[in-house]
Amino acid sequence: MEKRRIVLLGATGYTGQRVLRELLARGEEPTLAGRNRTKMLALTDRLEADLPVAEVDVTSTADLARLLDRSDVVLSTVGPFMQLGIAAVTAAAQAGAHYLDSSGEGSFVRRVFELGSVAAARGRPSCRPSATTTCRATSPARSP
Repeated sequence: MEKRRIVLLGATGYTGQRVLRELLARGEEPTLAGRNRTKMLALTDRLEADLPVAEVDVTSTADLARLLDRSDVVLSTVGPFMQLGIAAVTAAAQAGAHYLDSSGEGSFVRRVFELGSVAAARGRPSCRPSATTTCRATSPARSP
């Protein structure tokens, strides 16, 4: 089985750095995606990690859609989520990628469920709650 690419949004923020350190401790090599390439490269240098970096506008669904693939796992730590997170979950759903975030914003979680319903109606991934009350986009079951 091929390993999925992890795309971490918001790695230079407080929560993103914590998530990144945990991923590195587990032997993962995520792609860092965010608005400031210089900050992301400085972070990889500080952590002595040679990681791919993608400079994208995290508020642009089109920018993120060019980055994401169906086999990706998107971890979003950008916030506030109602302001900065909608594009990420929308692009993940459109790409068919798995999606998980660190949001605790009830209005954002409700919006993600709405997007999941729209995506499912179009035969795209649907949104399901994880154990931490966040959401991830998952592909519907397919017949062999």
